[in-house]
Amino acid sequence: MKTVRLIVCLGLAVLMTGFWGCGRSEIDFGSFSGNVYKNDYFDMALTLADDVRIDTRQKAAAAQAAKPSELQTLTLFTAYLYPDDSEVLFNANLMAMADRIDKPMGVKTGRDYHLYTKKLLESTPIPVSLSQDITTQTLGGKTFDLMQAAIPLAQVSVKQDLYAAAMGDYILVLAISYTNPDERAALLEMLNTVSFK
Repeated sequence: MKTVRLIVCLGLAVLMTGFWGCGRSEIDFGSFSGNVYKNDYFDMALTLADDVRIDTRQKAAAAQAAKPSELQTLTLFTAYLYPDDSEVLFNANLMAMADRIDKPMGVKTGRDYHLYTKKLLESTPIPVSLSQDITTQTLGGKTFDLMQAAIPLAQVSVKQDLYAAAMGDYILVLAISYTNPDERAALLEMLNTVSFK
């Protein structure tokens, strides 16, 4: 289980690195009130299912920098479908991340972000296959660019739907990771509650 998490986290780390911007916008991690997540920087709200396990990772980020705006990449939260003691090969999840836009590298939109991610992954030994087409989808009234990925692991294949959109000085990424259609449906049900002011 830990090996699967490590490989998927490594894949996501590659997806989220390489964008060094020059601006210092004030951004925060957002906060939870019960199972409702809100982030003022993105004017975003999202409602999670009552039984998910939420990992905010804010403490780890706080140890790295004095302010969230000093970080290149922020993991806003991860919501896991199964409890820690579940006997599953992979814990399906919904993750929200923000990565500072890097205009000198040509990253200005969600589509640019996905194309740059593809280039990064082509230069690594990580066995990730990415969808050829980047499509658009509306979430909460905002247009996101969608790229799908598959990560073959020893005993399970993890699929990801990565939604990216430029907002302010950041690319907001909402990602769902799952192994079967039922998990995808449960994650999409939560993702589809997202709203933007």
